[in-house]
Amino acid sequence: MRSVKEYYAELDAAVALSKKIASNGSEAKLPFVILGHSQGGLITPNYLNERNSEDFAALVLNSPFLDYKNSWFVRNVAFPVFSDIALLFPDMAAPAQESPKYNISLLKSEKGEWEFNRELKSDDWPQQYFGYLRATERGIKWIHSGMQIKAPVLVMRSGCTIDKVKWDDDYMRCDCMLDVKLIEKWAPKLGGDVTTVTITDGVHDLFLSRKEVRDNAYRTMFEFVDNAIARKAVVVARVF
Repeated sequence: MRSVKEYYAELDAAVALSKKIASNGSEAKLPFVILGHSQGGLITPNYLNERNSEDFAALVLNSPFLDYKNSWFVRNVAFPVFSDIALLFPDMAAPAQESPKYNISLLKSEKGEWEFNRELKSDDWPQQYFGYLRATERGIKWIHSGMQIKAPVLVMRSGCTIDKVKWDDDYMRCDCMLDVKLIEKWAPKLGGDVTTVTITDGVHDLFLSRKEVRDNAYRTMFEFVDNAIARKAVVVARVF
């Protein structure tokens, strides 16, 4: 990835196809709700800010990637330097990181409730490259500079962050990928109508938390959407 804008064409195509399927040949104009999780929560605010179409009735963000979970020095000094290096060496491998034990908290065979392909969702942190770091750093900077998203925005995040790489029981109740305080800090930059809700005991993907927690997350989202669209038909596109 060289820019979050690389995804815009695919999102445009998904919206156009969804309109065609949902309208079933009619001329009805349907409002859209976009749900973005993690990196999707970095891509979709940038997308909506640029498109800003009245077609979008709401933006729902589930633990969005609004900043890196690193120290102030790394976020504000090191990453901008890496971003500059990426102009010349985008395919240079970035320093390796040890992966958090997120999959252990999710997998039914470990401590979670879910089954998925561990080759597609690896236990190990994937190799990152300077071009990717520049793309995400710029996307984050665009959000921090302030956006004018017209649609109402719901930002949901866990009540705590776990910074440990090694296994800890807090993996079952905290976000191990992002800093929830930074999500809270930057959420108001998304637009003039932003609601931030803390989902206590939620893991990084709030909808993969234990049942009572994910039920709360779903209830929060659907109540927000109901209020945002006022009984209008909805097409939902989820972006990861």
